[in-house]
Amino acid sequence: MKDTPAQHKSTLSSEERHALVARVLSSPQFSRSTRLRDFMLYITERGLKDADTPIHEPEIALHVFGRSATQGGEDTIVRVHASQLRKRLEQYFQAEGAAEQTTIEIPKGNYAPVFRPRRVAVEASAGTAESEEAISLTALDAPAVFRAPWKLAAAGLLLCAVWLGWDDFRLRTEQPAPLPKLVGLFWAPFLDSTDNLDIVLADSNFGFLQDLSGVDVSAEQYANRDYQKLIDAIPSNGGLRDSAIMLMHRRYTSVGDAELARRIAWLVRPRTDRLQIMHARDFQPMRLKSNNVVLIGSKRSDPWAELFEPQLNFQYTYDGHPAETAIRNMKPQAGENAEYRAEEASEHRIPEGFCIIARLPNLSGKGKALLIAGTETEATEAGGDFLLNESSLVQLQRVLGLRVGEAFPDFEALLGTKRVGGASPTARLIGVRRH
Repeated sequence: MKDTPAQHKSTLSSEERHALVARVLSSPQFSRSTRLRDFMLYITERGLKDADTPIHEPEIALHVFGRSATQGGEDTIVRVHASQLRKRLEQYFQAEGAAEQTTIEIPKGNYAPVFRPRRVAVEASAGTAESEEAISLTALDAPAVFRAPWKLAAAGLLLCAVWLGWDDFRLRTEQPAPLPKLVGLFWAPFLDSTDNLDIVLADSNFGFLQDLSGVDVSAEQYANRDYQKLIDAIPSNGGLRDSAIMLMHRRYTSVGDAELARRIAWLVRPRTDRLQIMHARDFQPMRLKSNNVVLIGSKRSDPWAELFEPQLNFQYTYDGHPAETAIRNMKPQAGENAEYRAEEASEHRIPEGFCIIARLPNLSGKGKALLIAGTETEATEAGGDFLLNESSLVQLQRVLGLRVGEAFPDFEALLGTKRVGGASPTARLIGVRRH
């Protein structure tokens, strides 16, 4: 009978499958192949979400390679990459992943990945007699170990599985400290939901390359890996363009963004099985419909934020140079400016930056999206601090006119920040809009 992912749900949890895929994609076999990483991420998410519906080539061609059925050639491009993907998976499980208890295979015809237990793992769980024999061989007859190495491996895997099972039980039953009242109330739509939560880290080097070239890249171009205009705008003299191309193939994010993601992840500790933290370049836009999502960074470095911009009154603008970064106020209210422009460092004053924070429906309207978009990294970090701080949320509650205990509505707000020593220790509310 043909294997399907659904057949393996009882032996491997969703969390374990995601962790296995993450280890595979971080290996040398995949680290330099963006297309194969995108391919693997798409079919994994799609297969786990709807295991009963086959994944066919036109679907992959559209969502991974941006090719519609009318463009033709989708079968060829999918099949070529699928063949490469199968070879890379085989290489991983023969090398770095040789100790993995489960392998991943991509069947032909239906591309949903199959998570298959290794034979050695099955033998290890079949009983304890062989494990005891392997242990006794180690103690009494060292040469025999080399005549039957699989027995020692089985014993080791069994002990490892027992330890991992106990540690997983400990983590799941450990009760985290209760959240401050308003922090828990604000984050409730993300914490109480049964949907997955994605935290998307900014693509910092991509933002830098746009600064260097003065070229804006849209979310659509970013999704299709269409960076040619950006590269062409960078001077070729002095090896600058070659350095830019090399940088384009790296995935960097700021320490501040990573720390903010860690703090948000801490809130979700009781349900880490539905949490994923990923780099913007590895994120699939279809997840903006199916999952709850937190986007860290402005559309400059996290282009997926652009998809929510039409709903916003406060909008990020950029005129080709870091000093020209500003927030446009589409409909100013009393006491508000039509534009707020970020300042560069100066000897005579502390430079000011700005951050848009917005909680909105996701693209399907069935989940939530949270945007934390600063004019620079420090401002983004300050926006995250604001949303994790009880006293800051008291201010937001008051400005929104909420009663005690009333749930936070969808909203957007503009924060003003001050940069001091590479950080923004405070943030002030400038304007708020309810949605």
